[in-house]
Amino acid sequence: MIVYWLVYEGFGKGQVSVLNPVFASFTGLVAIISIVFFREQVSVSRFVAIAVIFCGVMMISMDLTALRSGKIKLDHVPGLKEIGLAALLAAIWTLSWDKFVGGQDSLSVTLFMYGFMTVAAYLLARVKVVKLSLVKSDLWKFLVLIGLGEVIAYLGITWGYASTSLTSVVAVISGAFSLPTIILARVFLKEKVVAVQTVGSLVIIAGIIILSLS
Repeated sequence: MIVYWLVYEGFGKGQVSVLNPVFASFTGLVAIISIVFFREQVSVSRFVAIAVIFCGVMMISMDLTALRSGKIKLDHVPGLKEIGLAALLAAIWTLSWDKFVGGQDSLSVTLFMYGFMTVAAYLLARVKVVKLSLVKSDLWKFLVLIGLGEVIAYLGITWGYASTSLTSVVAVISGAFSLPTIILARVFLKEKVVAVQTVGSLVIIAGIIILSLS
């Protein structure tokens, strides 16, 4: 819950084009810690695939147009502290969650985790005196769909962590959710895809192909 709160706080203060790649980098941090400190056994080809996918994730998360505009001062980036801390906590949480769910029933642990997260978010809202009535009624249907999608997505990730010892692979591939997001946004919302995102998409696909052959 704290990670989500920090991410929204950071995005509310600064430019998503700068902050999004910082947060997306937590999957790479998870992979590095798992391989270096937890001695995860990774072959050379699998390591290359993980590195390629991670590079694609970083490319697809960037907005070079905003960065080149000159309006962003890298020595003072609003929201960077919140996003940096969120990325660090997300990496710690992911590694801890991976160790916890091993041998557990994915559905049960995900159910309880989101139940406790909801309670924690409600308590934080009470502490910060946030009026929940400010959420407009026409937004609830979208919030319900987003919440449902989030739970299903994390159930899949938890299933992955519970089913394999390859923490780095699950972490990096789960971080590639930006790829289907961009494709769906292009198809249904007619959003423009910049060159770096197209290249990043191809890099992710190439990494997944390498991973499947390793």
